[in-house]
Amino acid sequence: MKSSFCLCDVSAVFGSFSLGPINLRIDTGDYLVILGPTGCGKTSLLRCIAGTACQSGGSIKLDECNLSPLPPYKRRIGLVTQMGDLFPHMTVRENVEFGLSYIHGSRKEKMKKTDRYLDLFSLTHLARRKAGTVSGGEGRRVALARCLITEPSVLLLDEPLGMLDHNGRQSMMSTLNMIHKGLNIMTIHVTHNRHEAWHLGGRCAVMNKGRIVQEGSASDLFRAPKSKFVAEFLGGENIFSAVFSNDTAYVSWGELPLTSMPVFEKGYVVIRPERIRVSQVKNKSNFKGVVESIQDCGAFMECRVRVNGSICLVAHTGIDSSDEFRIGTAVYIDWTDNALHCIAE
Repeated sequence: MKSSFCLCDVSAVFGSFSLGPINLRIDTGDYLVILGPTGCGKTSLLRCIAGTACQSGGSIKLDECNLSPLPPYKRRIGLVTQMGDLFPHMTVRENVEFGLSYIHGSRKEKMKKTDRYLDLFSLTHLARRKAGTVSGGEGRRVALARCLITEPSVLLLDEPLGMLDHNGRQSMMSTLNMIHKGLNIMTIHVTHNRHEAWHLGGRCAVMNKGRIVQEGSASDLFRAPKSKFVAEFLGGENIFSAVFSNDTAYVSWGELPLTSMPVFEKGYVVIRPERIRVSQVKNKSNFKGVVESIQDCGAFMECRVRVNGSICLVAHTGIDSSDEFRIGTAVYIDWTDNALHCIAE
């Protein structure tokens, strides 16, 4: 049966910091990634949802049940904290089984269920190890197993990939994908890392100063940010103040033709770096520049071009472009039709 989980005007006050009002809804099978800078209120929001922090207003509903007045253990919400909070003196098996401590059932049933979750998270071979001796990635899997063995209706993940190396992060993302597809549990995952949103989030939201400032698909947020803050936070390059008129964005260094005219007159224009073309052959563009730097970023080359002697444009070019361009090379700049995105002031 399909369920829904809603935050309705949820707010809270923590000293001088105000959270909310927050309005969100997720349904069975949804995986929502909330992105935001450190201190924007992501962890505070999860604590309010889990019931470990007091909200000052609004309601938290699972289907038609208002969870706000309920203590944490009655909410059927699982929270995996940033540190995992394992009991280091207990074995991996004892940590996972601890999740069943306050759930009715025979000893035999609990042992059988623990075996199943150890196997599900590939932890069987570590069952007798003390939790304090496992690696960071293994510890995250133990914390997830301990949380999910209680069969919560909603799973909250607070920076679950933090402090893991590249291979550990890739492995953990695979685990999260597998678990989500297998259990179909409603999940809210908070992070400051935009790459996690690409890999995990069907839906994303961006927080700033205690509020949700934009929500949508990962593609919408990255390619069509609604504010300068969202564009910059998600790694946007080439963001310029602009005045819009006559199907043109007027910036300090030139006139940029637009394929569609925004409804506002002032704001910002964003030029996506992966849509910029850099060539030594003159093209339809009037923009001529000089290569200022070129950096190998693995999957692409980051080429910085000084245009009209004033601003620097960042372009993501092919990995072979380092053979074509050198610092000081004179080049021409143009871009694809969908490279420009306009943002209101």
